[in-house]
Amino acid sequence: IGDIGNVVIRDRKILANDGLLAVVVNVDLKNKAVLQKPKVVSRGFIYMKDSQELIREIQDSVEAYLNDLMQQPRKSIVQMKNELTDYLTSLVYDNTQRRPMIIPVIMNVKRSS
Repeated sequence: IGDIGNVVIRDRKILANDGLLAVVVNVDLKNKAVLQKPKVVSRGFIYMKDSQELIREIQDSVEAYLNDLMQQPRKSIVQMKNELTDYLTSLVYDNTQRRPMIIPVIMNVKRSS
């Protein structure tokens, strides 16, 4: 039904072969800080209960990487997401030899005083 584009086909192949890895992080850009440990969500990539060591490594690495990124001048959330995607692609491939679709979610949360 209808014509689907090449991008949709490519995304479906990636999802079918390697799955999806999402990382959700709450940051405070004003104070340049990660507010909580990043949350890692996997669909069709790894079994979360059997991969706690990898998940902890991803969480710790993402937290440190974002803290470093926020110290650089004038990084937008879009730039941070792009750089985080590149970083995670390399980190995940080095550990698993797989390339899941990576979706970083960076939410700027303003803490009330």
